[in-house]
Amino acid sequence: MVKEKDKFVALMQQEQSEFDLKFAEVATKCTSIVQYQEIEQFEEVASQAKAIQARLDDCVKQSKVYNSREGLTGNDETNYENIF
Repeated sequence: MVKEKDKFVALMQQEQSEFDLKFAEVATKCTSIVQYQEIEQFEEVASQAKAIQARLDDCVKQSKVYNSREGLTGNDETNYENIF
């Protein structure tokens, strides 16, 4: 059973590393919105904002899953407050 737990923890850590990259990409997209300064670009900005919000919502859900898994395996929960 210990081997299975170790495998699960290793897989979870790998997934969290990928998640960190995904969140960094979303954060970069958030900061890139400031490039739009013309009112004519509002449709593009709105479209991007909706896409970013959907990805942020997904990140929030995923962070809760990871924290739950960490608790189940006895690991300290990762602080994801920068997502909220």
